[in-house]
Amino acid sequence: MLELETPRVQQDLHWGGQETEQGDPPRDEEGREPEFGVPYRCWTPHPLPDPRSARISDVVSGLADIIAVEGPVLCYRAYRLYAKAAGLQRVGREIRKVLNRAMYKAVRDKLVDQRDEHAVRGQKYQIARRPGSPAIVIRTRADKTFGEIPPAEVAAVMQRILQRQGSLDQDELFQAVLGFYEIGRLTSNIRSHLINIQQHFLGARDE
Repeated sequence: MLELETPRVQQDLHWGGQETEQGDPPRDEEGREPEFGVPYRCWTPHPLPDPRSARISDVVSGLADIIAVEGPVLCYRAYRLYAKAAGLQRVGREIRKVLNRAMYKAVRDKLVDQRDEHAVRGQKYQIARRPGSPAIVIRTRADKTFGEIPPAEVAAVMQRILQRQGSLDQDELFQAVLGFYEIGRLTSNIRSHLINIQQHFLGARDE
């Protein structure tokens, strides 16, 4: 079993505004908390070179540009965005190998930071961000699938909901998380994903 790199959710969390010295979310003049979460910044597509024929440095530059805008972001999402901008229909095995090489180089050259939040083998499951940027930012879902949302970010949403609403059973918590992300149905796959996140990041047991 792989060892999961468990972020310190509260300490790593960025609320999208000006935090207090204790890392709490900002409050208005009357001491009320605003709605949490900030709009997700989507990378604006523009043509990128075909990774199969481009110089690796150019591929690195394209990936780093995507990650600088969307990070923390699942590597595979960055790969999909790159491939689409390069006029490719899908991230096949050959393309993924090149993008993996580019990502390794970006990390080695300190253009990108990454960490394991999934405990699943594979570069495409790493969470990438620009060096020096917050490790966890609570954001809206935008056009991401639920599986593309960084697990630590989902854990931070869980934590915030529990802080606001107090004790909730598992189903109530999961429905509240889906409500935040504007997802209508709790599928078996989403439930399993949420259970894993709850156990790994919040230390909760399956009910």
